[in-house]
Amino acid sequence: MVTRTAMAANILLFQLGWFACVLGAARGRLWLGPVVAGALLLMHLASTPAREGRLILLAGLFGFAVDTSQASVGLFAFTGTSAAPWLCPPWMIALWMLFASTLNGSMSWLAGRYGIGAVLGAICGPASYLAGARLGDLAKVGPFLLAFGMGMPLVHGALGVWLGGLAGLGVGLWSSHRELDRGRRMERVFTPREGRAWREREYGRWRRAVRALLAS
Repeated sequence: MVTRTAMAANILLFQLGWFACVLGAARGRLWLGPVVAGALLLMHLASTPAREGRLILLAGLFGFAVDTSQASVGLFAFTGTSAAPWLCPPWMIALWMLFASTLNGSMSWLAGRYGIGAVLGAICGPASYLAGARLGDLAKVGPFLLAFGMGMPLVHGALGVWLGGLAGLGVGLWSSHRELDRGRRMERVFTPREGRAWREREYGRWRRAVRALLAS
């Protein structure tokens, strides 16, 4: 179990790495983010199992694919920080790897809580990109805000659930992908026992009680 002190340290180190990556890129110091993130990740991996390293590496590869895909269709561009404006740069990959280091640390309490993880991913993911755009390391184009406002929360919510599952597998919460899939299946279906007439009658009584309360 992760202690509160360890969670707080994990959050602070992640924020340190985030600012190093984003501000370094915004000020043209492209080496700063990967160097700081690499040092922080080495510190993190020194006290975690080897499978944590595989999770972090996988998150970096996945992040490279996701951000390169988003930039290639014009959702945003990496201005002056990559070999091409659509190619995910090293500092952005470092951010994904830093994020993965929090899954079994400060965000370990989300294990098995898929709904909360999806909501947080839908909010925090786009917010992180928008913060980066304000600081100057991303260039926003026309469809960018529309995509974040409508489609990207769903993508980041699904990504949060997916990475949460990987984290659970990494720490042994589930022994295999098959066991994880079994946990996602519907176990019970709850249906009302009373008929429609009873529900309408009780609803009417509730509405009368509310009106009486408001009138008093």
